[in-house]
Amino acid sequence: MLSADRLAAGDDAAFAALYTSSRDRLFRFAVRMLSDADAAHDVVQETFLRARMALHTVRDTRSVEGWLFAIARNQVIGQMRRLHPERGVDPEELAADGDPLEDVIKGETAGILRCLVDKLKPEYREVLLLREYEQLSYAEIAAITGATEDVVGMRLLRARKALVRLVRPYMHREGGHAL
Repeated sequence: MLSADRLAAGDDAAFAALYTSSRDRLFRFAVRMLSDADAAHDVVQETFLRARMALHTVRDTRSVEGWLFAIARNQVIGQMRRLHPERGVDPEELAADGDPLEDVIKGETAGILRCLVDKLKPEYREVLLLREYEQLSYAEIAAITGATEDVVGMRLLRARKALVRLVRPYMHREGGHAL
């Protein structure tokens, strides 16, 4: 467990432990939001630079990960605005030993789902990724996004409904399914 006192005091070992324990999750979130690994790497680096400069504000280690995700979210929004200025991003709107054929099908299915998730509005994609992939609570997501827990729940519901609508054309009508 990281010590808030050690982080706030600028302890390099505590910050290194924070970096090691959080960078992969932050990267997964950023790359899923941006669909661009290079931009996601930039987001993670900028997140930790900003975190390092503000470590003196850390008081409670239970909130450090949420704090990092909030910084990363702001960086993602900035990247989205830079990468796609025409979209006008608004944060408020924001198995190896198996059968090879099965592995190919699973890979294609995952690819289709990633593409469909990318089509969601940023505010829906954001809460879906934080909840389903990062397993964060509604309260943690609310703290990261600056929304209420009710708004998080509403966005999550809308994200799931939109994803169902997007998946529907890929389903077979004869009882089987493609996904």
